[in-house]
Amino acid sequence: MTNILAFKIPHEGAEYLFIVTDSQSSWQTPTGWEKSTAQKLVKRGEALIASTGRGDLATAIELSLLEENLQVPAYALAEKVLVLANKELGRSQYARYPESLEQCPTTFVVGGKGGHGLELYEVPITPCPSEQRGIYPVELSSLGSGAGKVMRARSRDYKLGLHVFAPDLVEALAFCYSMGKVAAEDMTVDDKLAYGFITHNVTRLLLPPSVDGLSSPDWTTYINDFSGMDLQPWKNFGDDNFEKSYVLGKVIAAFYDCLCIELDRMHRADVNANIAHSGLKVGNTDYTPPEYEKALKQREQHKARVREMFELFLKGGIENIVGAVRGFYERQEEYLKTALSFKPT
Repeated sequence: MTNILAFKIPHEGAEYLFIVTDSQSSWQTPTGWEKSTAQKLVKRGEALIASTGRGDLATAIELSLLEENLQVPAYALAEKVLVLANKELGRSQYARYPESLEQCPTTFVVGGKGGHGLELYEVPITPCPSEQRGIYPVELSSLGSGAGKVMRARSRDYKLGLHVFAPDLVEALAFCYSMGKVAAEDMTVDDKLAYGFITHNVTRLLLPPSVDGLSSPDWTTYINDFSGMDLQPWKNFGDDNFEKSYVLGKVIAAFYDCLCIELDRMHRADVNANIAHSGLKVGNTDYTPPEYEKALKQREQHKARVREMFELFLKGGIENIVGAVRGFYERQEEYLKTALSFKPT
């Protein structure tokens, strides 16, 4: 199944749109569930598309959109999704087993530029009476089997005064990461998030290393956006584009892993700060104001590292990506040196 979380935030006088999904694609057939590691958050033009429900149906529509090479506003792209869905649902594999569609309803999320800045739409496809189909503008979208856990966690956090983040890109990114952890409590959702970011100037994807590109052009676009290269889809293993894509893919995978480690450290520092704060409130003598301040300082340190990597990611270019990875491993070297300085007791 799926976990989709999408929202807009203001930041320094501009808008940013975040779309994240898990990386476990699946769909129901008459004989059971089929799963894959196919890419489920894709870029079409300068817009991003995700979906929950039938992975095979979503893939067919997204590949059709790729063939049309659309460069249109978000609403026009959402309209095209509806048109292609009606066409695709007439095919025999869907018409023959309507119950499988009813048990696994499909909804698309489309985000991108429009006439009113950055726009976000939900596009329910199936199953539904005709009046339920359509294109619905939203400020926040939380869909899929993991959404129930995410919404309950968000509700509790807001009631307790947690995750009320300022219009800050790193806090928004940390929010996505923590909600991904919550959604992964659902057995059909994993916590390897695919991240999508849209500004008025750039659209970026960041995919888990375990995800397979939906198509060769999808993968090549992903590599080019990240690295600033101009590679063409490779045709065979002897193709020079294949060799370059392979090497660049390894670097980008390393960047993803490094960023997630820093996000996890920030997340754990957050937890430690919350524990210390709770201990102070109830008079637990194990926690003192200096302990709380230490936890907050550690969080700020990890946040600064996440910010540095995220800003380099938005800039793009292989030099920035390599620089971010090198910076991460330089910090790890300091940890290793400190660990070797400890003496066994």
